[in-house]
Amino acid sequence: MDARAPRARAALLAAVRLLRERGTPTSGETALALVVIGGRGSSWDEVWRSELAALRDHEDHDTAMAALLVDPEAGN
Repeated sequence: MDARAPRARAALLAAVRLLRERGTPTSGETALALVVIGGRGSSWDEVWRSELAALRDHEDHDTAMAALLVDPEAGN
């Protein structure tokens, strides 16, 4: 997925926020996967770091733990 285009980034970000707000394990894991795509595509702009931080506080503990393991500085 090419997340470099502004329109694609906006759609991706909207999807991430919608999924994250649902608070379910499946939506959290999907949101995290999309955050990683968006983060990599933007060299981890602040908006993606903020979404990653929000997922680290996710209601689902597995999602929160998986988000904690993502290291933007390492490129993942």
